[in-house]
Amino acid sequence: VKHFITHAWAEGFKQFARDLLKLNLSGGLWICFLANPQTWHADDLDQLLGANAWMSPFAVALSEADTVIAVRNPNLNMYTRLWCVFELYLAYTRGKRVEVVGPQAPRLAGEAVGYGAACSVTRDTKRLRAAMQHCADDVNAWTQMMMFS
Repeated sequence: VKHFITHAWAEGFKQFARDLLKLNLSGGLWICFLANPQTWHADDLDQLLGANAWMSPFAVALSEADTVIAVRNPNLNMYTRLWCVFELYLAYTRGKRVEVVGPQAPRLAGEAVGYGAACSVTRDTKRLRAAMQHCADDVNAWTQMMMFS
């Protein structure tokens, strides 16, 4: 894996592809919707993800990647998606270079970001918050820095 791609699932595929093409990437890409068996039964996918998010397929692939690409979109602030927060925070803690592409979504008042973000699957939210509980303040401070830099 040369490039780990994180995104908020709120963009159309054509826009997602156009944004990635702008970077002229070469080498292997790890994209969750192509790498994980999204059509598996929820319990089977949950078992694949494991109890420890720091050892999940996401974390392993990101750890092996040279760079992390954050694909933003105008429809949803990616820092409201807990998987995106986790992946980008993991990139930060592993010293990975992060490249950002795509427009930033407008920030809405009262929007839950950082450690307070959520996943579309409740058990993923619980899994990721449990994994980041020991560093929640750091995650929130880092998220604020990323959103406004």
